[in-house]
Amino acid sequence: AARDPLEAGPFAILELHVDRAHGLLAADTNGLSDPYAVVLLNNVPTGNRTQTQSMTLAPRWQERFELEVFHPESILSVVLWDEDFGSDISMASQLLQLGDDLLGHVDIHLSRLPKNRTFSGWFDVLPPSSWVETVDERLA
Repeated sequence: AARDPLEAGPFAILELHVDRAHGLLAADTNGLSDPYAVVLLNNVPTGNRTQTQSMTLAPRWQERFELEVFHPESILSVVLWDEDFGSDISMASQLLQLGDDLLGHVDIHLSRLPKNRTFSGWFDVLPPSSWVETVDERLA
């Protein structure tokens, strides 16, 4: 009988370092953005989010996250948002990103990365117009 993957434990532990970005879209009227990044694994939020960097198109987050990976063909997505501040936006709306603007995203096939080695590099941020709700549609 097939075992539940969560009972079997992770296939791997991924150490992710979200360092910086440059050339992001300007989402605010001042010509800048207040970017933060949210980490998804197979289109499911991991609960990992960078701090917001105020008024910049070239944020430096320098944040590290550890993710449990349960399938070798997993897709890591880093989704960039512009945080919209203001008293007219409720805390619930902020948590659900209802008032925030999508700046772009990066989808990375974990199977294409070297195993048990550090890999670093720049990834192209895809524009908001290329975002669709399912990772399979984005990668088609």
